[in-house]
Amino acid sequence: MKTIAVATIVVELLAVAGSAAATQQRAELMVGWLGYRDGTISQALGIRNHGLLPIRSARIRCRFFRNAKQLRLGSVDIKNIDRNAVGYQTMLVESPSSPDRAVCRIVSVRPQRHGDLNELVLDAAGSMALRG
Repeated sequence: MKTIAVATIVVELLAVAGSAAATQQRAELMVGWLGYRDGTISQALGIRNHGLLPIRSARIRCRFFRNAKQLRLGSVDIKNIDRNAVGYQTMLVESPSSPDRAVCRIVSVRPQRHGDLNELVLDAAGSMALRG
């Protein structure tokens, strides 16, 4: 009898982690116009929420390059994105020179859930981990 109860708890925890992972996978990064003016790089970014839950916060990191040499890096948070909606933000990073390319990725997504303080985090290899 105790074995069944333990198995049920494990299955329920996996189901919660699995549903949170599904929410993370349903956030789509949209990378827009890359600009440079007066010593500042500007990168237009958006997160499209395809998930079932609103997104409380999504963090995006970008690396900026010129001729394959990394110039700068930066991060920005986009907050309060409803279901089936898009949130926008422009990343601004000081730089002495203009980039010719940017590489951006979603590094974390915090779904908006009542009483849930967990955060999904992507490591450098692209694997997801639940932190909270």
